[in-house]
Amino acid sequence: EKQYGYMVYSIGGLGLVFYNLYAKALSNAIANSYEYTTQYVKNLELQMENYELEQTSRTDELTGVLNRRGLDIQGQKQIDYAVATGGHGVVFYGDMNGLKKINDTYGHEFGDRAIKAEAEILKSAFRATDTIGRIGGDEFAIVAAGFPIKKIPELKDKIGLRCLEVRDKYQLPFDISISLGAIEFDDKLSDLNTLLKFADQQQYVEKRKFHEMEGKS
Repeated sequence: EKQYGYMVYSIGGLGLVFYNLYAKALSNAIANSYEYTTQYVKNLELQMENYELEQTSRTDELTGVLNRRGLDIQGQKQIDYAVATGGHGVVFYGDMNGLKKINDTYGHEFGDRAIKAEAEILKSAFRATDTIGRIGGDEFAIVAAGFPIKKIPELKDKIGLRCLEVRDKYQLPFDISISLGAIEFDDKLSDLNTLLKFADQQQYVEKRKFHEMEGKS
């Protein structure tokens, strides 16, 4: 039913019937290989399209990090793997300080720029193996397997430095700072949603400290 090309051969001493049978077998082999390869490529393209759609459904459009759905899936997998291999880690809950003031003063366009800047700061401060997701507004969560909890003060200093660098990089007319809460996970506490609640509570403590310092200044 399809023409793939032409086959030209000369008749030898074995007779026409033999060469016709041989040519038919060879033609069938070529046709089957072509059809198999064509179908394989189509299936591969479909798998890639499905993968891209799946990734899109798990990605936050504004910042490029995971959205809440993506964080729930990938973050829990990371925790489960760490616990199954005898490890531990930390779940962080980050919230930008003063986003409402930025929106009210400079408009929502600058508010979106601030949120994108926050994502960039967190990506540069955390490791490539950590799972970062935006879970709503200016709230982000990070799952960091194997992260030593004693290094959290050092991490906060690093984030503070990145905030200054990103502000200057984009010449933003406002300061950026992030309140960060943290909770350690292990085999006794490994449910991501529960960990996020505890980390969020710690984040509120940090935010109160920020507002108290801001009031004194």
